Amino acid sequence: MKERLGEVVGSIVASKIDETEKRYSIFDSLLDGRRNGIRVIAELKPASPSQGNLSTSNFDVENIATAYTDGGASALSVLVEPMYFGGSYELIQQIRNIIDVPILAKGFIFKPIHVAHCSTVRADAFLLMVRVVEEAGANLQLLLDIGRSLGMEAVVEAASSSEVRTAISAGAKILQINSRNIYGDLSIDLLNIREARNLPEDVVLIAASGISKPDDMKQVFALSENRVDAVLVGTSLMKSADPTTSVRELVEAGQAIVQNQGGR
Repeated sequence: MKERLGEVVGSIVASKIDETEKRYSIFDSLLDGRRNGIRVIAELKPASPSQGNLSTSNFDVENIATAYTDGGASALSVLVEPMYFGGSYELIQQIRNIIDVPILAKGFIFKPIHVAHCSTVRADAFLLMVRVVEEAGANLQLLLDIGRSLGMEAVVEAASSSEVRTAISAGAKILQINSRNIYGDLSIDLLNIREARNLPEDVVLIAASGISKPDDMKQVFALSENRVDAVLVGTSLMKSADPTTSVRELVEAGQAIVQNQGGR
């Protein structure tokens, strides 16, 4: 226990956080979708295990981030994992001062020092994958608490009903269901979103992977029994010749889907 507490304290000190820096709430940004439409989290990732390299020779992280926000993205997801996604923490540093929406740091985060590093680069939120945390022998609730102490929110990803229960029991307020079988053949199954039905009302739900067009949004919204608050879209946007228009089309579709249901 003492070693764990020492690691936590060391991580917080190492973060060197400036408490005067503005933080953006991804929870508040996505919760607004319940009234005004399904929100869009646009993802910036140079590569993908299923698609390979997604960045071009003229890859410009600032231009991509600006294009996403110009299209109406409510938040940005930025890959910080280098081996499989070509990401880095530096990508967040490059765009932090030019956008005014929440930034989610996405990678294999399971140590307090990982959380502290997210804070150092001024991410507003960080991803915790239940299976990754458990297989590392880490404490999910502890990581959530450390994030809160550093002024950040955690998006907790679950892949089964048991993982959903684990996330909620640990205090997760932002839950993400990934439609991709990232622990197997990388196949997509949008039916995975059904694992998150009957969530507490104060939990925000994100559907991730396999979503590239309005019909996909309609499907996950219906499968979740109108519970999805946001979708995370990455590969199709990175491949788009006009990411601003692509994001805008998804944002408008998200608004129409909720309006056509007469709200929630």
